[in-house]
Amino acid sequence: TDRKTQHIQMALDSQRENFEHILEASGLHYEPLWADHDYKLPEYELWGRKLQYPLWISGMTGGSELALEINRDLANLSRELGIGMGLGSCRPYLEEVDRVADFMIREYAGESLLASNLGIAQVSQYIQAGKWTEVESKLTGLGADFLMVHINPLQEWFQTEGDRYTETPFQTLKKLKEISQLKIGVKEVGQGFGPKSLKALIDMNIEVIELAGIGGTNFTLLEQMRNEERESDSFIDIGHDCYQMIGWLNQIYKERESFPMIILSGGIRQASQAAILSRLAEFPSMIGMAYPFLKWQKQGRVYLKMKTLEFCQDWAFAMSLLQK
Repeated sequence: TDRKTQHIQMALDSQRENFEHILEASGLHYEPLWADHDYKLPEYELWGRKLQYPLWISGMTGGSELALEINRDLANLSRELGIGMGLGSCRPYLEEVDRVADFMIREYAGESLLASNLGIAQVSQYIQAGKWTEVESKLTGLGADFLMVHINPLQEWFQTEGDRYTETPFQTLKKLKEISQLKIGVKEVGQGFGPKSLKALIDMNIEVIELAGIGGTNFTLLEQMRNEERESDSFIDIGHDCYQMIGWLNQIYKERESFPMIILSGGIRQASQAAILSRLAEFPSMIGMAYPFLKWQKQGRVYLKMKTLEFCQDWAFAMSLLQK
């Protein structure tokens, strides 16, 4: 619980900017003759869940009283605006009886798209221990539409209490796809994916991929902030940003008949950034954010809703201005 509470505050304190010069490099141009104050963002439907805005609240937290308050506010927001939401790691829900209520938010989320969440190390441990059937049954009780598995090798390496991988995430995901009845998503936690990893996920028929690239909340940096005795901050710059990954995914998309839903995330703070990345992506995509929702939620539910709507409206307008 203490670690989860620390993560919430450190996520607010550890932000880094990583969007300099992307418009210059993107090939997009500001075209005021096509300005449209009534431009509409695309609406999507996944597994019967309608998304009024292609916006995703990336999984952040769970397992503390503060996390419970945050998750309920965000779930209410997802219901009211028709956006998607991911829970933070559900390990406390599975292993700590007194933290179960933190994750029971389907009643607040209504009919919005919702994801449960587990780390790849925990998935591997549950499978190897022969407990996956029991775990999957409990996860189903959350009423989530899919399981988001987060891949976090650097975070686990630097976390004092971190788990050690006994097999590669690739091996674990292949096993999971063979035995699970759940729809599966995969996300990174602040370093993104290289082209080999992205292709492997798509070949594996993963249903959702969240990029979580360099520039957003970086859990490797968070763990180093928690462990004052260890100084290895060069690792926080390992990885790929969302702009790089979109380029690789566009190339793969041209060669495929089916494609997962891609959540573009990693340091998106402004509507103009969301518009640039959305314009560049040639495949169906949503914008994912964590830090902005966390910051807005601290000012109350009314402020949270107002700022989210403002972001979506500005994002739509910016889409009309940016053209290839």
